[in-house]
Amino acid sequence: MAMLGVDYYALIWGLIGALLALFQAERMGRIRSLVFVALSTLVGAACGTAATEFIGSSRPALIVLSLIAGFGAQVLVTALLRALLSHVGRLESKP
Repeated sequence: MAMLGVDYYALIWGLIGALLALFQAERMGRIRSLVFVALSTLVGAACGTAATEFIGSSRPALIVLSLIAGFGAQVLVTALLRALLSHVGRLESKP
């Protein structure tokens, strides 16, 4: 991720935001929880880094934006996981 321009602070605070969101989310299995946290971390870090281009590129802004984006990615990641599971379920049920 560092080669793509995502700072390590963004990853760390995106992870913290994702873990906070995990406590607020509905109950999930282990695998789904791991996928949820991994995707929320990456989305949070990417969105936090992108948002600093518009707001300002200070480290505190990066940390706050990554934390908020990691927490807010809960809605996006949950919708993506549900759509993916629904699609896989439909593929399995076709004869």
